[in-house]
Amino acid sequence: RYRTTTSSASGTSLRSREIMNDEYGKMDDSGSTYVVPTFTLESGKTLKQVPVKYKTFGKLNSTKDNCMIVCHALTGNASLDSWWGSMLGAGHLFDHTKFFCGLCKC
Repeated sequence: RYRTTTSSASGTSLRSREIMNDEYGKMDDSGSTYVVPTFTLESGKTLKQVPVKYKTFGKLNSTKDNCMIVCHALTGNASLDSWWGSMLGAGHLFDHTKFFCGLCKC
């Protein structure tokens, strides 16, 4: 099942799968999408209108030095809570009461 959404920043239609299942549980298209207008690869090729799905937890502090970006290679979504859920929360590795935690996928 697919859903077509339109990015307000670019007016670009994006086709995304609403619900997917994998060995790690329910995956969905929750989160926010930022569309990068242009992105140049090391090869010199430039990609246009690159959608980046992201999800954040916690709050960025006034000095903006509490940001934690969680990098991943195996997930099909940007859902930190479903992929790394046991490590997310107060007193855990990804403590969103101390850090502004984010995960994204392109």
